[in-house]
Amino acid sequence: MNRRWTALAIGALLVATAAVYLPAVDGEFLLDDDTMLADPLVHSLGARGPEDWLGAARPLTTFTFALNHAAVGSDPRGWHLTNLAIHLCVALLAWAFARRTLARAGMAAPDAPALLAAALFALHPLQTESVAYVSQRAESLASGLLLLGLVILLAHDGERTAARRWALLSAAAFVQILGMLTKEIAALLPAAWLLHAAIIPGAGDPPEGGAAARVRRRLLPAVPLLLLSAAFAARSLAAVQGSVHAGFGVPDLSPARYLATQLRVVPTYLRLSVWPTGQCADWWFPASEGFLEPRVIAGALFLAAIVAGAVVLALRAAKAPGEAGEARAVSFGILFFFLGLTPSSSVIPLIDPLAEHRVYLGVLGLAIAAAAAGRWAVRRFLPRRAVVAAWVAAAALLVALATATALRAAAWNSRLELWTDAAEKAPRKARVQLNLGTALFFRQRFGEAAVAFRRAKALADDHTVTRDDVILNLVGALTALGRVDEARGELDEELRRSPRSTVALGLLAQVEYVAGRTAHAEVAARRALSGDPGNPQALKYLGRISSERGDLLSARDLLRSATMAQPLDTSLYLDLGNVDVRLRDLRSACANFRRAATDPRSPWVASKARESYRTNGCK
Repeated sequence: MNRRWTALAIGALLVATAAVYLPAVDGEFLLDDDTMLADPLVHSLGARGPEDWLGAARPLTTFTFALNHAAVGSDPRGWHLTNLAIHLCVALLAWAFARRTLARAGMAAPDAPALLAAALFALHPLQTESVAYVSQRAESLASGLLLLGLVILLAHDGERTAARRWALLSAAAFVQILGMLTKEIAALLPAAWLLHAAIIPGAGDPPEGGAAARVRRRLLPAVPLLLLSAAFAARSLAAVQGSVHAGFGVPDLSPARYLATQLRVVPTYLRLSVWPTGQCADWWFPASEGFLEPRVIAGALFLAAIVAGAVVLALRAAKAPGEAGEARAVSFGILFFFLGLTPSSSVIPLIDPLAEHRVYLGVLGLAIAAAAAGRWAVRRFLPRRAVVAAWVAAAALLVALATATALRAAAWNSRLELWTDAAEKAPRKARVQLNLGTALFFRQRFGEAAVAFRRAKALADDHTVTRDDVILNLVGALTALGRVDEARGELDEELRRSPRSTVALGLLAQVEYVAGRTAHAEVAARRALSGDPGNPQALKYLGRISSERGDLLSARDLLRSATMAQPLDTSLYLDLGNVDVRLRDLRSACANFRRAATDPRSPWVASKARESYRTNGCK
């Protein structure tokens, strides 16, 4: 392919990729997005110093969220477009990396297979979670920075002057740091570079040297990168110390059990890569008890056979000069897939053993292997029609993948559709039921929401949700249904379990307020605040009580404190706006109504806020 046709093909790929993700562009915020939106850093782009940003778990990712918030506020479209733009940039880097890899491996005319590899990567349905789910931009952005670092290091391999080699190595180290500030997967950069050298000879490598010699040649310049990786790995492990979601404190999940589980998980990733059906936003994947389970043994044998096959291909490449390029590329692609999974599929437990976004980078390895294997197959079995057969097969495959990706992206557009689908596929996971209930609640289907919340309560022993989250949502649904006695019964049960539970006391203030028992609501709220001065429910209902009594200044202070504790509860801004109107502070009232009107999750609150905004002449 000449440069003009290559540029046109890349442009067409980017347009096609953007088109298949259009169904998700107006999608709602989901899962960790709520936590991300409540992060004070996201709301204070210019008011924080470097130490605040570096103290975040993933500083660069958080910084991009802050940029989105500064640009478009809480309108999800701008956030989703950013995710899509990142994915398109990563697709370009995937093409650049694939082309260098295939050319270095010895494949003639590498442009077309590299383009196919980039297309398989960009259009694969497994990528939807990293693109359509806002918080998972960490995965795509870190993967893109890792690929950029690899492209720089491959250029370093072919550079003859020491000064330029050190400049390129410094650039790669800088990119690696940016990547690790985005997500820990970027720590794989030096390992990926050494793997590339072991399988594929570089331009500056002596022809008589083997894999060990090529790795040794790069080992000294790789030392700074390896030290950076080790430092960030230690930082990451320290950050999750004591967490029940990641690290060695995950309940009932030892490193050995987790590794045994991954021997079943990784074959599932491979199956989804080849046949992407049955995707789920939140997989229920029970942990294995040990290494002697039949499915664990079968998974271990299957993965060992694939890895052994990849190694044999690499070793035989030198003995088959005519097919050496394809053999090396297939070998590297398979091993790169496994390398990309090592942060999440090794011995460090994660409460969710399987999550689709974790295979984002690994898909590129399989795509490179598939493109090289496809080139070999059509030339071997259809030598006279190789070009036509290759284009027809590639077009059919890409159309099928694009269609599947568009359908999956559409599921990410709607909170209710996504969690209804997940509840059908993972009905025994508490977090799935909790999120389904939340989606139903925001659609004002309170009865169905209460049923889902009760399921989540019954399944809470899987540690994917907290009792506080379940009881908060269940009481909210029962209160919305007017079943205050039932809601009070749930709280009485909770207070018998934990008499000083400030969450239960704050919710009791809500229930008593809705029941018209203002004095009892005030007592419960003050008890909650004595144990937790920032309890959002207690502050909210004390603020409403003060407003009804005419103590508007106290009401405003209480409601403002509640917004600091729970910034995503936009009903608080509606209450604040109404108090500001009575205090004749129209400017503040309009700002609060505007804030409440932008919540896409609560149509009733948004509608009331827009009405108040118009009624009070706000502009």
